[in-house]
Amino acid sequence: MMVKADKDMVTLLTGGKNMRSEEEIRKELRKRERIFHRMKNGPSYPPASYAMIEGYISALRWVLEEIK
Repeated sequence: MMVKADKDMVTLLTGGKNMRSEEEIRKELRKRERIFHRMKNGPSYPPASYAMIEGYISALRWVLEEIK
């Protein structure tokens, strides 16, 4: 199930036909990882938010692996 979620996220991340550059993806990954760490330290976020951001981070990593 996670693989399908990752592939669906990739479509969203890449904007379909217009691929982002590797640097843009790395920048987005760093940004999302910082957000995730802030979320973990803040108790006010619902558990679904963690799952969503983890899926997004996973998809960004997957895209970077596919680029190489």
